[in-house]
Amino acid sequence: MQMDKNRQVIDGFDERKNGGTIFSLTVLIIVLVSFVFSAIFLSVQSSGQNVQETEWYRYLSYYLNGVAILGALAFSNHLFKEGKFSRFCRIEKTERKYYLYAVLALIATFFGFGKINGFFIEFLQNNFGYKVDAVVLPDLSPLSYILVTLTVCILPAVAEELLFRGVIIRDFDECNIIVYGLIGGLLFSIFHMNPAQTPYQFTVGFTFTLLSIKSKSVLPTTLAHFLNNFIIINVEFFAPTILNFGGTWDIIVSVLGIICFVLFIFLILKGREKKEKQPLKIRCFLFSSAVGVSICLLMWFTNFFS
Repeated sequence: MQMDKNRQVIDGFDERKNGGTIFSLTVLIIVLVSFVFSAIFLSVQSSGQNVQETEWYRYLSYYLNGVAILGALAFSNHLFKEGKFSRFCRIEKTERKYYLYAVLALIATFFGFGKINGFFIEFLQNNFGYKVDAVVLPDLSPLSYILVTLTVCILPAVAEELLFRGVIIRDFDECNIIVYGLIGGLLFSIFHMNPAQTPYQFTVGFTFTLLSIKSKSVLPTTLAHFLNNFIIINVEFFAPTILNFGGTWDIIVSVLGIICFVLFIFLILKGREKKEKQPLKIRCFLFSSAVGVSICLLMWFTNFFS
């Protein structure tokens, strides 16, 4: 009986396709890269140079996570002998309707939950004295615009979608879509270690996970992720106050976003087959991702109280 139970656990780990392990490995690599970067930065600072305000420092700090994620994925692909990188990351063609769903998901999260997240930030500030770090972009020029688009819009969208909606999500195929959407939202939100943006990032992670599971491709969510970042950057550069509708307009825009979110959920769940929650598979994934989750939570709380 014990042997059968052990065999069941082993089979469960065979089915998980290493997604949780890859998440933990990626987090460890990012921590290592950040540690090396911080050590180099401190050594330069000690020499009397104030590099934190320089353009190259900002660009390099933007590059770190994206490059570390891509490096971790390449290493994992080689380590687990997964074969073709595009298949490993689910870079597959899908039906055109899912790109329309991606735009709908973008509207739903950006407008429906953007303002709601603003209320959450106010709650943290008023009740916990939380301070939000302002995003500092370089002065606008043709070169800086191109570089910021690459480092803040394209690189994070590609790297994070390949990890969260490409590699990790393979563990979620053939399973209960809502349960794994919630897991995907949790992982994506704590991975960013940004308390102020947690509700918004959870919603994005949840929504994009559903879309990727249904489309069986990372391409629609990569498009939505890029457009989300691209809109934010262009607003910051050209019209910082354009989204400050205020009053009744805030309510109207938020309601419109919520309606889009409900429509998106309806379209994604329409016609799906009811599947088991598969608790063994969930436990296996959570166990293998525990190291990464623990590190992210530790950093999340550190950033909250710092």
